[in-house]
Amino acid sequence: MSRAKPFRYVLQPVLTTRQWTLDALMQDLQEANAAVAEAEERLAALRKRIEQAGADQKQSMASSHFSADQVALFARYMQELNERRREQHGALSELEEERDALIERVMHARRRVDAVEKHREKAHRTFMRLHAGVQCKADDDQWLMLQAHRGMS
Repeated sequence: MSRAKPFRYVLQPVLTTRQWTLDALMQDLQEANAAVAEAEERLAALRKRIEQAGADQKQSMASSHFSADQVALFARYMQELNERRREQHGALSELEEERDALIERVMHARRRVDAVEKHREKAHRTFMRLHAGVQCKADDDQWLMLQAHRGMS
């Protein structure tokens, strides 16, 4: 009885390398998602701060008199907050674009891994069919030799 030869996939190094690439891209995507979430939180906090400053200003103006200098100071403060909001929104947009590009790269890498895995499965099925055929022939040969040996005795 012959010993079965194990399936050895010749393109395993290619599959491994592609999987490593995919894993690295997935890690990058996780970091990009975290950066986007952080930027969204900063932007939300800034928007809340702007809303609160506006509400505080309205309340203060209703209860007392303000000088022109105080109104100008508040206007500059609001302008600065709005500028920071625009900058933060721009930064968030850039992070989202980078993340979206990374998603495309992840999808491409996933397709590359899937293609090699599909090829490996096909090669394994072919190997198993061939091996089964060889094993059947070896079993038949052994049975025939046994029959021939019994016929001689």
